[in-house]
Amino acid sequence: PPAMGELGFKLPIYSLPMGLFATKNLPDPIVAKLDDTVRKIVEDKDFVAKNKSADLVMEYRNAADAEKYLARFRDNLTTFFKEEGFVKK
Repeated sequence: PPAMGELGFKLPIYSLPMGLFATKNLPDPIVAKLDDTVRKIVEDKDFVAKNKSADLVMEYRNAADAEKYLARFRDNLTTFFKEEGFVKK
């Protein structure tokens, strides 16, 4: 099947956000520990090499930055779908 761009839709370039998600209102010390652990994993040279060999780019974001990023991602997709007529404005 044709890609969205081939059908004439003006698609912004997006990455696929992935991450570690936890329950709301998780205690701050646990969030801090998870942030630190994930940061160490993403910065590990073997992890970086394996992802690079799979043509994957990892960008670490702590919990607060990830929340902001996902809100912008949602808003951008909502705007795109409204502009293309997929949802009511």
